[in-house]
Amino acid sequence: IPQATLVQMIGNILLDTVVGCVPMLGDLFDVGWKANVKNVALLEKQLKVSPPRQRTNWLLLAALLGVLILVVIASIAISISILNWLLGALQL
Repeated sequence: IPQATLVQMIGNILLDTVVGCVPMLGDLFDVGWKANVKNVALLEKQLKVSPPRQRTNWLLLAALLGVLILVVIASIAISISILNWLLGALQL
């Protein structure tokens, strides 16, 4: 899979994750965005094109995976912070 396609796929997932963290807006966004459907379409398109084999850039893959992991961790941390703030505001 070309690097440009991988970057686009990670971008789809990151956008879905970041916007998905926002209550209500994230749900509305998920209705129309469908990151996984977009990624499957990208993969199917690449399978049809079938370019000559490229050498895998492991550094790029590791960097993209690292960014994805950081975004997921940040999303969890933000969710926990908001929950703690809400519970504190409600005095529970």
